[in-house]
Amino acid sequence: MIKSAIHVATALCAYLLAFQLVVWPDSTWWLSNGSVMTLGIAALYATLATAFELLLKSERSSWRYVSIHDAFDLFRTTVLTAVTFLVVSFLLFRAQETRSPPRP
Repeated sequence: MIKSAIHVATALCAYLLAFQLVVWPDSTWWLSNGSVMTLGIAALYATLATAFELLLKSERSSWRYVSIHDAFDLFRTTVLTAVTFLVVSFLLFRAQETRSPPRP
């Protein structure tokens, strides 16, 4: 259980750090609605990463000696997390917007 909590915290911090490196908000941003949305998206990413970690069990052995099979499992978990996150975030935030004006 502690290991899962560490994974969630790591994924959450990684997403927030990546956001900070792209957009450097001022100190008042943390009190705005934008920060709530960003924290929600980070929580979504952390949840997906933890779910795939528990489902695929890519960290069940020691990493002192890594085989090709272990590296493939880690790659598979990473790709599935990223693709699922992109699809879910697209469906939540972008699919509602219209891209072109309505036809007459």
